[in-house]
Amino acid sequence: MRFLNAGLQDNVVSLYDKTKTTIAGRVAQKIINSNQVLGPPLTRFIDVQTEAGLTPVGPAYCSPTGRLFIPSAVTTGLGTIALYQFDLTTGAYSYVGKISYSMPATPTTTHTMRGFKVDDTGATWKIFILTTGSVLINGGLFMLNGIVQADFIPVAFPTIPFATGSNQRAVYFLQNPASLGAAHAMTSGIGIPLDTAAKKVYVHNGAAAVHQYHVFDYSGTPDNPGLTATISVGTPAVVTANGHGYNAGDQITFTTTGTLPVGLGSGVNYFVRNPTANTFEVSTTSGGAGVNTTGAGTGTHTVRRTFGITGSFPYYATGNLPALTGTLLLTNSEDRKVPSSGPNAGQGCASFGSSTAIYEGLLSELTVGATTWPSLRTVNTIGNGLDIVAPTATFYQYSEVVDRCIYVTNTAKFVVKPFQNSVIENVFGSLSNQYLELAANPVVNFGLSAISGFEIQSGILFAVSSASGQRGILFMDFRSDYRYDYSYVISKVLTVDNAVLKFLTTLEELFDDTSPMVFFYRTSGFDSAAGGWTSIETAKDLSSIGSAAQVQFKVMFNSTNEDVSTPAQIRDLILGYEPLSMSSMNWEASRDLSSSGSPTDVVFRLKAAYTATVPALKFVATDLANAVLVSHTTTAQAANFAYSADGGTTWLPLGTIPNTVGTLVRYRFTSPPGVDIRPALKEA
Repeated sequence: MRFLNAGLQDNVVSLYDKTKTTIAGRVAQKIINSNQVLGPPLTRFIDVQTEAGLTPVGPAYCSPTGRLFIPSAVTTGLGTIALYQFDLTTGAYSYVGKISYSMPATPTTTHTMRGFKVDDTGATWKIFILTTGSVLINGGLFMLNGIVQADFIPVAFPTIPFATGSNQRAVYFLQNPASLGAAHAMTSGIGIPLDTAAKKVYVHNGAAAVHQYHVFDYSGTPDNPGLTATISVGTPAVVTANGHGYNAGDQITFTTTGTLPVGLGSGVNYFVRNPTANTFEVSTTSGGAGVNTTGAGTGTHTVRRTFGITGSFPYYATGNLPALTGTLLLTNSEDRKVPSSGPNAGQGCASFGSSTAIYEGLLSELTVGATTWPSLRTVNTIGNGLDIVAPTATFYQYSEVVDRCIYVTNTAKFVVKPFQNSVIENVFGSLSNQYLELAANPVVNFGLSAISGFEIQSGILFAVSSASGQRGILFMDFRSDYRYDYSYVISKVLTVDNAVLKFLTTLEELFDDTSPMVFFYRTSGFDSAAGGWTSIETAKDLSSIGSAAQVQFKVMFNSTNEDVSTPAQIRDLILGYEPLSMSSMNWEASRDLSSSGSPTDVVFRLKAAYTATVPALKFVATDLANAVLVSHTTTAQAANFAYSADGGTTWLPLGTIPNTVGTLVRYRFTSPPGVDIRPALKEA
C-alpha cells in the first residue's frame, strides 16, 4: 500500500487550474488551531446582548451590502437598533453601534413588530418598522428618515425624534393622506415587501380571509406640516387653525415661539374634540373632557399631528384580495423576492407564508383597488408524509440564490422545500439550550431554545433569539451546503500510474464539531472544473473506482443536517492506493520457481495466511512503463493458474487453495510476454 498526500494547502486558486487546488463559493483558506484549512464560514453566534446591550426582538435585516440591523422591542415609547458590519463572504462581523428612536406611547401602547426593512442604498438611509399596537391608532408603518452610519455609535448614541417638519432626520408615521390620525386603518400589519429600486414599500394589512396592500412611494420628501394657531383662554379652550382638517380623536401637539396658554404644554400629545372647519378643542384622552386654559400665552403657536404623522408620500391601496389559507405568519415573514423559476421568474414578487401554505405573487398586479391577483401561486408546507410530521410554520423566508422556500416550525426545525406541493428537500436545526452569551465558542451547532424570527441574505441564514443566555443572532452559511453546488474544493490531478485506488481519508480541524463532507472523483476530463464527477458513497471506499492512471477529487459540505450544521474545515486529503505491480501483503514473488522461458511462469508464495479462506485472486502484469499486459483472475481465467502445497513438486489445478503459509500459486502465460514485466498477485 502506498499513500499520496493531495497537498491541498500548497497552491490554492479560485480560478480552476488542474495543477493546483481550486476553491469556489465561500470556501476560504484560513488558520484554525495553528493549521491552514479550507472551508466555508463557521456557524457562529453574535452575542448582541453582551456587545450591544440589546435583546433582539423577532425581526432582523441584513442588506446586500452586509449591514446587519437588529432591533429591540419598543418599550415606553423608545426602540433601539444595533448595527453590525457583516462580511457575506467570510462570515466576519463587527459591532458598529446603535441608535434609539421614538414611537407612540400616548396612550400607553404595546408595540408588536411585524416588519423591519432598511433601504441603505443611498447617502442617507430609510428604516421601515411595521407594528401592531395594543392601541390601534398607534400601530402602523413608521419610517426613520435621513439615517447615516455615523449615527450608530456604541455609547451616548442618539435618539431619533418624531418629525416636526419636512425631510428631517426623524421618525415619520406613514398614513393614507385621506385617513390620517384617528381614521388611520392600517393597523393590522402582516409584512412589508420593500422595493429599493422603485422606492416603494408595500404594507400587507389584514388577515388571511380579508387582506389588502397599502403602497407608498417614498422617493419624495416626507413632511409633517404645522399650522399657525390661536388658542383662547376658556373652559374649555378653543383652538383656531384655519382649514386644519382634523377629525375627532386625532392626536396633535403644540409648539410655540413663546409660551402656551396656562393649562397646555409644549410637545404634549392631545386629542382633538368637537372639531369644526377652523376650530377644535383638545383633551388629554381620546373622547375625554376638554382642557381648560386660565392664562394667555405669548408668541406664535403651531399645531401639528403628533408622532410625525405624514400623508405627504404618494399612496394607493388595493381592494380586498382573494382569501388565503391558514394563519398568516406575522413576524417579518414577507418580503420582495425575485424567483428564479416558475411563471413569475425574474419579476418582483411578494413572497410570504402562512401556517399551512407558501405564497408568491407579482407586485406589479397590486394596483389601485385591485381585488384579483392573477399571478398568485401557492404550495402547501407538507412533504410526502414520511419526512416530517404535521409541520406548523412559524416564520418564513425565500432565498433567491438557491431558489428555495424555508420555514421554521414550532420545534425550531428549518424546513427547506422547492416551490412544489408535497415536497420537502431537507430538514435541519434543532432545539438547543446551550448557553451562548459570554461564551468563547469558536463554533456552535445551529440550534436555539426558541426562535423569534429569521432572515436570509445571499444564502447566509440569521436566526434571532430573545431567550436569556441566547440573546443574539445565530448565523450559518446555508448556501454552502452541497445541495446547491456553490462552495467546494477541487484537488489538483493526482498521478498514480494505473494503481488500484483503495481509500480516501481526510485531515481536518474541529473534526468533532463540524459536519460531514461529500466526496466526488473523476479519472478523466480534467481540463474543466465541471463534468465527469461521480460521488463516492463513503470517503473510505474506493473499490468501485478500480485502477486509474490519474484521479481528481471534489469535496463539498453537508452542513444542513440535524446533527451538526457547521461546515467541515479540511486540511488535506490522503489517498491510499496499490500500484498494479505491487502484490498483496499476503503474497510474495518466488524468483527461484518462476521462469522466463517457454512456458513463462510466475510463482507466488503465501507469506501470511488469511483470517478465513484464500479469496479469489487476480494476477496483474505491467511492462516497465506501467502499461497493463495481463489482468486475469482465478475465477475468470482459472486455467492459467495452479497451486502447490509441497514446495513446487506437484502442481494442481485450482480448487480450494490451502490457506497455509508456504502454499504456492503459479500463473502461466498463454504465450510468452516477450518483454520485462512487473508481476503482482492480489485479492480480486
